[in-house]
Amino acid sequence: MKKRDKVIIGTVLGGAIGSVLGVLFAPQSGKKTRKNLKDIKTKVYDEHGEQIEMVQEKSKSLAKKLLRAVKNKIAARQNDQKN
Repeated sequence: MKKRDKVIIGTVLGGAIGSVLGVLFAPQSGKKTRKNLKDIKTKVYDEHGEQIEMVQEKSKSLAKKLLRAVKNKIAARQNDQKN
């Protein structure tokens, strides 16, 4: 994974964690908090939507590769046990 990708992932995760903690400790009504969350989500997506989509695609691709590797490893072990 490239350094740039790690920075993007760290930024997205840091923002998400910060948002969650902010909601948990915010002394506001539920209605106001939901509106604030919606506004934050819109702002973040407007500013970083392209990076978010890139991270999503890379995550899906990595998950598919990992699943394929695990399936291949299981099949290889099953073949070894048969022989």
